[in-house]
Amino acid sequence: SRSPAMTQKSRFLKIPAELKELSVLVLKIGSLGFLVSMLLGVTSSVMQAIGRFDILNRVGMILGTAQIITTVILLKYGFSLKAIVISNIAVQMIGVFVYWVCALRLLPFLSKPTLDIATVKRLFKFGGMITISSVVVPILVNIEKIFLAIFRPVSALTYYSVPYAIMSRLSVIPSAFSSVLFPTFSYFGDMDSGEINKDLNYRSALYILFCYAFFMIFFVTFGRSFFALWLGDDFAEKSTNILTILLTAGLINVIAWPSLTFLQGTGKPHIPAAFHLIETIIYVPAAWILINRFGGYGAAFAWLLRVIFDTLLLNIASSIVLKERVIAWYGRLFYSGLPPLLISGFLFWQLRSLGFGLIDPLNIAGILIIFAIYAYTVWKWGMDDIARSKALEFLRVKNTRRGVNA
Repeated sequence: SRSPAMTQKSRFLKIPAELKELSVLVLKIGSLGFLVSMLLGVTSSVMQAIGRFDILNRVGMILGTAQIITTVILLKYGFSLKAIVISNIAVQMIGVFVYWVCALRLLPFLSKPTLDIATVKRLFKFGGMITISSVVVPILVNIEKIFLAIFRPVSALTYYSVPYAIMSRLSVIPSAFSSVLFPTFSYFGDMDSGEINKDLNYRSALYILFCYAFFMIFFVTFGRSFFALWLGDDFAEKSTNILTILLTAGLINVIAWPSLTFLQGTGKPHIPAAFHLIETIIYVPAAWILINRFGGYGAAFAWLLRVIFDTLLLNIASSIVLKERVIAWYGRLFYSGLPPLLISGFLFWQLRSLGFGLIDPLNIAGILIIFAIYAYTVWKWGMDDIARSKALEFLRVKNTRRGVNA
């Protein structure tokens, strides 16, 4: 007979009977993975704090590749979901060890920790606010999936989760920027270099927008063809519009990342923490209502509305701290950012109207041509003389290093 706890879980989430025991077991194992991932975040942040992004990226790529390869091998030889989750935790534990060894070699004094009460107080004050955001944000970005599992069959969650996974994978772009921006904002904040941080906040938002937008426009234009080729026509019919809504939300969300990073990096984490608490109070009941009535579409719209609210709050707060008008900031951003997006969007729409298949050579050639035009318009319109000169300087340095190595 089933335990009362199992019965309660069965009522809460609409999981098929044959998967309930496995789901509960994986949830318990995953809770251990949560602890390991927290330790991984602490040890890897040491590399971020001292600017060793070379180590951070190399180890991160190795760990990510190891997780994927291990998962594929286990699936090929018929291992269960339990084994896959355990293997992912094991890879993360290896990552904790590798980052810790790197930290000790670069900062030997970490092997002999000391207690500084004043520093501890500062860390608790700063870390407490970061912790609030760290606890609340997972609720904000995942609660709609739980609601979908409550109100709809598991299949509805799948039709939502796959588009969400595509959108979340693209978030690696602003996340990578933020890893570099956090210590930079902090450094110039301590120097009271408001003008530098003001320029950095604007430029980072613009360049993140450019990096994200091309992929977003591609998936919005060819999302149905992509899903039909990958998962079939039925899946494409039920998930394409959800993907469009979520990618639109993602495009809005990317310009909030520099503002969030700036506020946290300059010692004001209480501001985004307060915003996240306010958003939770509003978002959870709104998502409940929308998902109960509209299913996956309601979940996507709820996410879009929350992202718009969050982006506005963060952009306004960072503009106030930087002593600039948010309307003027948006004006500069849209003046430089919109033309490349509109041109590439129009060209993608024209390409789709020709009716080529997604992997047709002519369609692939068209996509590459559009990318070249997009890159050119970003270079000529989206970047100013300073940015272009810095980019050329970077390319010259890279070529010089390659010549020396050769």
